[in-house]
Amino acid sequence: MSNKKKIFPLFFTLIIFFYTSPCHSADVIIVGDTQIKPVADAVKGIKDVLPFSVKAYAPSDVKNRLSSIIEKEDAKVVIALGRDAFESAFHLPETIPIIYGMVVSPPNVKRQNITGIYLETPVGEYISVINKFFPRIKKIGMVYSSGTERLLESTDYPHIKAYKAKDSYAFINALKSFGGMDALLLLPDRNFLSPTSMEEAYLFSFRNKIPILGISEKYVKDGAFFALVFDPQDIGRQIGETAKAVLAEGSASKVPVSSPAVFNLYINTDTAKKMNIQMPDEFIKRAKRVYP
Repeated sequence: MSNKKKIFPLFFTLIIFFYTSPCHSADVIIVGDTQIKPVADAVKGIKDVLPFSVKAYAPSDVKNRLSSIIEKEDAKVVIALGRDAFESAFHLPETIPIIYGMVVSPPNVKRQNITGIYLETPVGEYISVINKFFPRIKKIGMVYSSGTERLLESTDYPHIKAYKAKDSYAFINALKSFGGMDALLLLPDRNFLSPTSMEEAYLFSFRNKIPILGISEKYVKDGAFFALVFDPQDIGRQIGETAKAVLAEGSASKVPVSSPAVFNLYINTDTAKKMNIQMPDEFIKRAKRVYP
């Protein structure tokens, strides 16, 4: 037999193997827009810890056909990163476990076979930092809404003064009640944290020498004293570990929802100086980034 005749059957066999081999299926489907850097970092973190086959899709690529993709891939679990991804995954049959991530707060849904990692920094994390580095900060003011009320439930701190607000106007009015507070801790609530209300918050902060704490690096750049912010890649690793637990259990229902385990610290030293806040060296060394 000629070499050409020998090569052709082998080539044909390889093609058949390529299209039918189970190695092209995916145990885990990730839905998320990897053009967004935090999402891309989270995907990297997921892949770092998962020993299973993983495939990532953009939300636009799975719209109205996620179920068929899962069936084709024989996927065992779906990870939805971001609100758009979650909207695509939420309508899947309850037999398919869903793990959400890159959302600020836990989705308010009745679905059973679901768990995830939400991004809100627990109030207790800020209290721990304050107790360790700034014991003179005793009285803390907070404004919350029905969407963030749960963040106060597990907070064991006797000197929190909290006001409930439903919009930006109520938030600005609540600021007037915080005279005499040692700090104002912001909660991640889109109901009232508008550019206008934050401008008022910064004016209130500097006029009264009451530092703002939280929520993001951007807020620190704008004038907040410090913020504790989730690390996207570590969030991905948490989600990956959650996926391993879900695959071991066969269901997401038995795996508890959790908040980030690692937070990056951002500090504005100019704000600290204007507020006459003395920062320990250990606090500064802990920072991911310090803004002058």
